Amino acid sequence: MTVAGQTLLSVVGQEMRDVPSIIIIGAGPSGIVMAHHLKWELGFHDFTIYEKSDQIGGTWVTNKYQGCGADVPTHLYSFSFNPNPYWSRKFCDHAEILDYVNTTVEKFNLRPHIHASIEMIRAIWLEDKNTWHIQLKDLKTGIQFVRFCTILISAMGGISLSTDFNFQDLKKFKGRTIYTTPWPEEWRGYERKAFENKRVAIIDNGFNTAKLVSSVSHSARVVKRYTRSLHAGSQTHNKKIGTFTQSLYRWLPLYLRLHRLELFLENDNLVEHYSSDTHIMNRTSKLEEISSPMDKQKAISQTIKEFTETGIIGTNDEESEFDIIILATKLSENQSSAWGIIFGARENVSLEQYWKETRGPQAYWGSLVAGFPNFGILFGPNTFPARNSPLFTSEVSMSYISRVLISPILDNRGIRVEVRQAIEDQYNANLQARLQSSISKAKCSHFYINEHGKNVTSWPGLASTFWWETVLFGSRGIDYKGGGSGWWVNMLVRWAKAVKLRSWSLVIIALVLLRGKRVQSRVENARREVERYVPFEKQIIDVARQVVKQEIGKG
Repeated sequence: MTVAGQTLLSVVGQEMRDVPSIIIIGAGPSGIVMAHHLKWELGFHDFTIYEKSDQIGGTWVTNKYQGCGADVPTHLYSFSFNPNPYWSRKFCDHAEILDYVNTTVEKFNLRPHIHASIEMIRAIWLEDKNTWHIQLKDLKTGIQFVRFCTILISAMGGISLSTDFNFQDLKKFKGRTIYTTPWPEEWRGYERKAFENKRVAIIDNGFNTAKLVSSVSHSARVVKRYTRSLHAGSQTHNKKIGTFTQSLYRWLPLYLRLHRLELFLENDNLVEHYSSDTHIMNRTSKLEEISSPMDKQKAISQTIKEFTETGIIGTNDEESEFDIIILATKLSENQSSAWGIIFGARENVSLEQYWKETRGPQAYWGSLVAGFPNFGILFGPNTFPARNSPLFTSEVSMSYISRVLISPILDNRGIRVEVRQAIEDQYNANLQARLQSSISKAKCSHFYINEHGKNVTSWPGLASTFWWETVLFGSRGIDYKGGGSGWWVNMLVRWAKAVKLRSWSLVIIALVLLRGKRVQSRVENARREVERYVPFEKQIIDVARQVVKQEIGKG
């Protein structure tokens, strides 16, 4: 059989082994988080990452539009295991973040595990083997091949495919229409000239458009921003970080970590602003005012009523003429066709089909899905943190998957791990009820809500609560099948192996010092005992000398 003129290699790597192995799909930030954890915290090396793109970086490779960057402070948008003291600004652009991601890969020697330009064609759970059968395609050669693994991890991200705006009459517009993803290749580096003296409309479908508005405004004649979502965010006061501050962060790492914690708590507290319609409107007005400092910028919080040949008619029936319309695409998981190639324990039922049955994507704590054993999702459904770092969510998801899925399999507690259907359904019913009072239902119509009125993206609360709730309640309702009774011994051995050399060195030094103190104590006790008998010995010697002298005198 041939595919695209190439031989279909289905034998390579087909041997299934008893030793657990892991395949991660996606080499974006989430995939790197999991790879670091496996290699440097679990001491596990039998894993491979397959990345469809020819570059490492995930969303930061896909998104390259003008003004693209972090929408939370970059010190917060950093790996906890590799904080970066050298960020140049409070909100860095995508190029600096992408460089940081690649530097992290090199620093922790993760590149040997990553295979780029490899696309997953299909993943099938083999029930009789308790193994995942993964079909892959080399996008450079066209060759298809098969790999097997015990555990399959999706690190494709919750924001891996573009959202469709569904504007039926957009075709009426005779001017230029572009999307932020993909950004026109011919414009890269020439945006200022492309927008020069142009009238530009930016249709906002979520966060992270304030920097785009500001960038376009430098050369455009008029910029109007239509916000389809009332809580569209912005980056305020994107100040440059000086060399002195960078030096402090470098030489005082605890200071940097305290700064990260401060940023985390500040962003978590912002969630309170979104608990009611009044807070939303007040917050939105403030953001629009900050993000539109120039007279030629105008932020319009309204739905688009109609497109015309020359522009846009808003819900206020006011028509504005434009030369260019930019659709600021928010990437989401609502319509991710990638899930249609993953087939679990139910015959011929893909993850996409299962999620149609549940009226939208859902997972237990955003990571485990009933009917899909030994499968975990990083940054999955309903894990997006309001106003906080997605990397924090990825790391929480990684810790959760490691604790309830990966570690038990490595310890032989079970060879098949799956959440029960009833538990997943109960969890998601409760989660959707909690979301009713959040910003996602407060008269906001945006990409978080699917066609069934279900929020499939947001976490209903603080980012910190997502962490501690997974720790306290995340193990409930998970079945472990086929394991051994001595798994706890394996767990202890694994913990011992995973302890870093530095930690062992500290333990050894402590033992030596403790032993040294004990020896010193024994020597001191012996000395005291000797000192007790020394005066007695002197008395005996003196008496003996007197006796000798008396005997000599008699003689």
